[in-house]
Amino acid sequence: MAIPQNKKEDSTKPQLGLEDEKKFHEVYKKYHLKIYNYIAKNIGNRDDALDLLQEVFLLFYERLPRLDISSEKIEFWLFRVARNLCLTYNRTELRRLSKNLLHPQKATEVGGDEILYRQEMKKRLDEFLDDLNDQERCIFILHKFEGVKYKDLMKIFGMSPRTLKRVVAGILAKMRNNRVLISHNYPNSLFSL
Repeated sequence: MAIPQNKKEDSTKPQLGLEDEKKFHEVYKKYHLKIYNYIAKNIGNRDDALDLLQEVFLLFYERLPRLDISSEKIEFWLFRVARNLCLTYNRTELRRLSKNLLHPQKATEVGGDEILYRQEMKKRLDEFLDDLNDQERCIFILHKFEGVKYKDLMKIFGMSPRTLKRVVAGILAKMRNNRVLISHNYPNSLFSL
């Protein structure tokens, strides 16, 4: 599997020698299934996981001349890149979902109070997401929208149970401050107490 070279390609792109090509194929063969499974589990979409896997190895290919490809270091590097791509993907998906999720339905289907309520909740959700840092946002997205369990979140983020509890407590406090934790008045609420 050779990466095609464009004739008009910028000369600053690395030109890999035969030895580097061989190393690339060895690393790809050894790690591509692990990385793919990790990505697919984290984003929940197998087609998009293939795209992200391709991005991981394209980045690896571009940086191969500068990387130390000893087994432990390269595995860590590949998973770190995959994790960052998953976080970006999930952040983008949450933004897209938050726009669509609380989008008002036709006035004939729901009452005016429900439309106003959904608009207010969308505003609160957007403010809440803006208040979160990247790690908190990713934990929130993975847990609430992707259904990732806390045990798996600890592995993904390399956190102890105590640290994860502290981060989740911070997220809940921000939810309360932005009034995103809501009452049971509306059964279609995004989050309830």
